[in-house]
Amino acid sequence: MGLREKYEDLSSYVYNNHKQGQQGGVGHTCTCQPQNGNSSNKCGMKCKLIDWVVGTHIVAEGEIAIDDPLHVVEGAPIGVGSYMVWVQTAIDHNALIWRTQANMRTMEQALGESIPWPKQHVFIPNT
Repeated sequence: MGLREKYEDLSSYVYNNHKQGQQGGVGHTCTCQPQNGNSSNKCGMKCKLIDWVVGTHIVAEGEIAIDDPLHVVEGAPIGVGSYMVWVQTAIDHNALIWRTQANMRTMEQALGESIPWPKQHVFIPNT
């Protein structure tokens, strides 16, 4: 399977796990399933994404979509130190996403999508 096919599979997976929200935005269906015992059950928790380059400001708000370190994005697992985060609000539209993808490089492009983000730069309020 080539890179394009893997990307199309991922795009289809992400698309199929989103639904239309009540306010005309994109909604999300949580996909955290601790199939391999590695999930920390943070799925569905609201979070804030902190700039991974400088680490001083919030670049987006969203929800943890997948917390399985073995979840594969573009051919590589997200890893123990990462979450897949559904981006609901882009605060810094020009902030670079952590692992660029074929069609996404900035937070503005990631709006409404699930992207990998390092756990050390994910703030979960009230935990």
